[in-house]
This record gives sequence, C-alpha cells and structure tokens, in this order.
Amino acid sequence: MIVIKKYTDYRKIKEVWAKLWGCNTKTSVYQSPEYVALLIKHILGFQVIHQSSPLYYLFIKDGKDIMILPLFKKWFRNHYSLLGYKSGCGYLDAIYDNNMTISLMNECMDTLIRQYPDTSILVRNVKETSLLGEFFLYCGLNISDRPCVNIHYKDSYDNYFNSLSKNTRQNIRTAYNRIERDDKRIKVECFKSGNIPAAMHKNLLDIYIKRQSGRYGKLTRLGLKFFVNYFDLGTMAERELKELETICMLTIDDEIAAFLDILHQGDTVVVPRLAINDRFNTYSPGMLLLNECAKNFIINSKIRDLDLTHGDEKYKLSLGGENHYCVEGNWPRRLIN
Repeated sequence: MIVIKKYTDYRKIKEVWAKLWGCNTKTSVYQSPEYVALLIKHILGFQVIHQSSPLYYLFIKDGKDIMILPLFKKWFRNHYSLLGYKSGCGYLDAIYDNNMTISLMNECMDTLIRQYPDTSILVRNVKETSLLGEFFLYCGLNISDRPCVNIHYKDSYDNYFNSLSKNTRQNIRTAYNRIERDDKRIKVECFKSGNIPAAMHKNLLDIYIKRQSGRYGKLTRLGLKFFVNYFDLGTMAERELKELETICMLTIDDEIAAFLDILHQGDTVVVPRLAINDRFNTYSPGMLLLNECAKNFIINSKIRDLDLTHGDEKYKLSLGGENHYCVEGNWPRRLIN
C-alpha cells in the first residue's frame, strides 16, 4: 500500500531528498541537493512570476520512503508543473532511488490521482531516458519536437577531432590560423562558482545579456538585464554554487570573447549557459572554446560527455553532438493497466 504525505516546506524533506538522490545513478544535476537548495533560496521571484508555490508529495511503501514528486502548484487552481520549470532547471524529474520501477511508479501515481482526482500536471523537460520520462511515455505523452544535444568524446582528442566532418575540422583550423595571422593572444581561464572576480563577472553578464537581447528584441533589454542580474538562477549559480559549477572563458588579447557555464555530474558536464562576444565573431570564439574544453576534458579528466541541453543549433551538431529528447504533455492522459 502506498501512503502519500504532502509538504510545502522543502526543509522538512531535504534529508529524504538527499538520500534518494544519492542512491540514483541516473539522476540529473538539476535535482541535486545543492542545486535544489539554490532554487529554493531564490524561489520567491519565480513564485510571483508563475503565481505558483512549491508542493512536495512524498510516497511511502511499507514504511520506506520511495519517491518525492516536486511540483509547482498554481495558487488558485489544481494545476501543476514539475518544480524548476521555467525557473532555471534544464531537466526535470522526480526523486527516487535505483530500486524504482515503472510498475512501482505507476502504483505511486495511480494513488496520487485517486487521492487527488483534480490533479493536472504540465510535463516539460523530462528526459525520455529517465524513469519518469519512460513512465510518461507509457501514459501516452509525447516526445518533444525540440531536441537537446549531447557531445560524447572519444578515447583521445585526436580520435574526437578526426571524427568531425572535414568542413568542421577546416573551420577550426581556420579560426586558429586567423588568431595567429592577426597576432592575437588566446587564453582559456576557468573559475569555480563564487571565485570569479566581480568586474569579470559583470563583463560576462553584459555579454550574455547582449546576446539574449538580440534573440528577444531590444525593447526587452532593460527588463532582461534586471532579470538576469537579480532573478536568473544561472546567474545565482555562477555566484553561489561553488564546486558544482565552473565558468570557463576564452579571452582574446585579455578580453572575454566567449564563455560557458559547466555543471558537474560525474563523467558528464551540463552547459546551461554559453555566450560569445560579437566583436570577435570573425575568430569563431564559441567553437574555439568548445574545442579547447574538449581537449582539456579528454586529456586531463574522466569527463566524456558534454550536454549542451536544449536546442539543436548547427554548431552543436557540427562539433559531434547527437540529439536526445524530452517528454512533454499533460498528465494524466491514461494510466498503465
């Protein structure tokens, strides 16, 4: 028999959360206790934006905690989304250990919908390879038509580089040749979250804001700057996430030309933020930075996967990226028999 306990205060379940997360070898860094603590610390702005508040369902079977379903609940309706949606979490999931199965998850979710029949959950950004993603697929939800991209590295940098298309290899060589021809100096610097100098961090944010405003229109520049500086969880992670996040930047003549944020997850790193300085477009700084990262990861670490998350932009695929997908839809549609 499944028993459900409902909580609105993360502090009351954080120990169970940490225990379950620590026993799941396939979970995402976005559900790590450190990242979730960061989200909860800065959640007030997202609550106002989404008119929602956190709600946690703890599922217990035979006296054992087996799963937490973290949700955002709309203030005036029984409509939910998974905690972290449009709030700085690239991938969403429930929290469970390696003993969870589709059958047991179905038992949990069946109990939930019987106990709270008006529940309606908006499902987005759940990886199809996660157990929760598999469950939602079995329930009739769909694969998103917007892919994510992961680059898997070979056993050596030379093998990785030679696996790229002839055109991509030439583009990389051309970028380095332009640097040399113009007598430019390039350097890659990395800082742990919280250790980046304030002036340098401001420059990074200015580059990111300018890049984003080009996407969303100049009329939003002021609002975007305010959001990125004071609400965006990516910015808070750069300031506060410590060992879990690294900021890597490529400088040309000591000026930031491109940067990316890295979230560490075992032998995988996740990139939630990447931006380039348009002044250096002619040198393809984003491509150079990713190539330098690949070289460093393969030679100096056990990292073998670079998850560039949502969007299948051409540069991601040209550098060896392969598509993977998330599940989306509204649950419940139907339950497994």
